Amino acid sequence: MSKKYEGWANYPTWCMMLHWQNDEYFYSRMEEEKRDSKQDAKHSSQVKENIWTLQEAEKFILADNLKTITEEMLAEQLESMESDWERLLITDLFRFSLEEVNWDEIAEHLLQDNA
Repeated sequence: MSKKYEGWANYPTWCMMLHWQNDEYFYSRMEEEKRDSKQDAKHSSQVKENIWTLQEAEKFILADNLKTITEEMLAEQLESMESDWERLLITDLFRFSLEEVNWDEIAEHLLQDNA
């Protein structure tokens, strides 16, 4: 289990948030995902069935979307690598790191920001 880092759940969570917030493309994509998650949450079956509150649905949808986007972008970058050995090593390290990211914490933070 990772220890807290700079006020975040752990280093991978802090690192992911740092990069998402400090890159113009990622930041605008993150803002777009925030808007979309709020719209998607309104139509969520979990909300309609009173499993989640609207705020929980927004958070979980945003967290899942940010994780998926990150994994897809990394996969695209890894495909361009020529060396199988390097690609496999980096893939394994990225997978481990991404599993350590607390996506719910990131989503909750983003949704509270400009709420």
